[in-house]
Amino acid sequence: MMMHDVAEGRAVGLDDENGFIPDETPNHSLPTPEEVRTDAAIRDSESKSSEREAERLRRYRGIIICGAILCVIGLLVTTLVFFADSDTTAKDEEDGVRMERARKFLLEALPNQASKASLSFEETPHSQAMDWMVRDDPLRFDIPKSENDSGAGKFMERYIMTLLYFATNGANWNNDMRFLTGRETCAWNKYFQDEDGLVYLLGAICDGSDDINKIWIPSNMLQGVIPFDEIMQLKSLRTIGFEYNGGLEGTLPNNIGDLTQLEILSLSNNLLTGTLPMSMSDIQSLRFLMIDDNELSGEVTSVVNLPNLELVYLEDNFFEGEIGETFFSASPNLVHLDASNNEFSGTIPAHFFEESKLEVLDLMGNLFIDGRLPQFPVEQTNLKVLALHKNSITGDIPASIGNLRGLRHLDLSQNQLTGYFTEAMGDLKELNYLFLASNSFNEGPVPNFIRDLTNLVDLSLKKTNLSGAIPDWIGTDLKRLRLLDLDGNKLSGEIPETLTQLKLLTFLLLNRNQLTGQVPQNFTNLPLEVLVLDDNNLSGDLDFLCPVGDKNPLDYIVADCGGDDPEISCTEGACCRVCCSDEEVCNNKDWLANHDPIWENQFKRSSYIFGDGMNWVPSKGTNGN
Repeated sequence: MMMHDVAEGRAVGLDDENGFIPDETPNHSLPTPEEVRTDAAIRDSESKSSEREAERLRRYRGIIICGAILCVIGLLVTTLVFFADSDTTAKDEEDGVRMERARKFLLEALPNQASKASLSFEETPHSQAMDWMVRDDPLRFDIPKSENDSGAGKFMERYIMTLLYFATNGANWNNDMRFLTGRETCAWNKYFQDEDGLVYLLGAICDGSDDINKIWIPSNMLQGVIPFDEIMQLKSLRTIGFEYNGGLEGTLPNNIGDLTQLEILSLSNNLLTGTLPMSMSDIQSLRFLMIDDNELSGEVTSVVNLPNLELVYLEDNFFEGEIGETFFSASPNLVHLDASNNEFSGTIPAHFFEESKLEVLDLMGNLFIDGRLPQFPVEQTNLKVLALHKNSITGDIPASIGNLRGLRHLDLSQNQLTGYFTEAMGDLKELNYLFLASNSFNEGPVPNFIRDLTNLVDLSLKKTNLSGAIPDWIGTDLKRLRLLDLDGNKLSGEIPETLTQLKLLTFLLLNRNQLTGQVPQNFTNLPLEVLVLDDNNLSGDLDFLCPVGDKNPLDYIVADCGGDDPEISCTEGACCRVCCSDEEVCNNKDWLANHDPIWENQFKRSSYIFGDGMNWVPSKGTNGN
């Protein structure tokens, strides 16, 4: 290293190898060019050496800093993992404690041993509900120590609704109704709007005291066994509604009578079995009983004397027992009673027609209801639907039936009625639907009173022993007719030209008579979808009914166009669906189109079903055939 001692004006050197001071060199007043160059070279070398040293130091410091940072990060990660493990362990320990508390509480609170035993098996709905409440519920309810704790009621409400979710395959519901969310249990519901614009709140619904008073989850793909035993613990319930889910099973609990505030029980269209518990007689507040379209059986004695019933739908089950004078006689507010398609027996009580509020009485399809029709009181104007077909009713139709002036739907078909038609039926001027088919009335012409029933849409006089001609006034006076069924009689003469004036006529059944002549050409102007003409003596060509390019072709024509010498010419397949011949039984179907009124359609006809998969919706064309 070379330095200049300014004080002494001489150069002082340090020998790197020997470590001593060399001989003195001559002094100069100024450095020589060589010294300048040498000094510059030395300085440059020193600078580069210093820079390299500095770079090494910087790298060393960087390595140290990076190492330190990595150590800190490692320490932090280790600390976080430690605390996370500690938190997880703590949460697991806490959940374990909560689980034991919940199990202990539920073993006390659940209503029966079967439910309590279910807590021991992981895959049962009871166990799944408990697990969700303990581990996954965002609200993390405090676990009550006993049923006397202040929070026990709310805990059980939430548990029962969670149990309902798991028991009915909640993961596959069409809509989760906000079940199993962090909302309060009273908010496990949603608003829905129907086709008519009406808005409904569905799900778990609470009253002003935040107690669940309504469980209404219709048409939502619930499947499984309804946990009725637990639901019975919700003593404030006024509505239980699980209608139209299709796959709900189970039986009504024996203690259902404990729900003394229940007003609506709606379980229609499911797979419920068993009988109606006797305790149902204690539900004096019950107004709507909708348990139709299930597999229920036994007698209905536990509900026939409930005083506040308004709507009772029992149809399409296996109920049995005697229909007598006490059958729902203690229900003065009864508006609808549908007990159709069951196995009831007995006679039709007269008191039904004395009830001023009754609008719908449907007892069809019981087969064992016999006896005569009762006398009908004067001016019973509220009754709108009377369906008694497919029973064993005998005798004639009393003239007092004319007192039922509010009737719109009267079906007495497929019984054992006799005698003549009573002209008093002409007073039923509100009738839209009149079916008297398949009875043993005395032979006679189409009754004249029918021409006064100008609001008729459906008229069936099939197999009623009619004779003579089809009257012209059917076409001129019954302008609203959509279905005219005169099948299976002894009618003769030609098809009246006036029938072509029935601009709404869609279904015309004239088969199995003695009609002659040809089909009127103006039938092409009618919206006919079904035309049944076989087993008559008609003639002519029917292909005119099937013009090429017709946008609304006649869907189903049956005629005597078969065999070696057909009476009628009609191209089978292209026009006539079925061609019969005189030598064989071709069309022996009953072609019944009875309207079995149901509350779901407001007792209005939505389709015409003739059996064998033949189903028509007139306003929309063919729905199947």
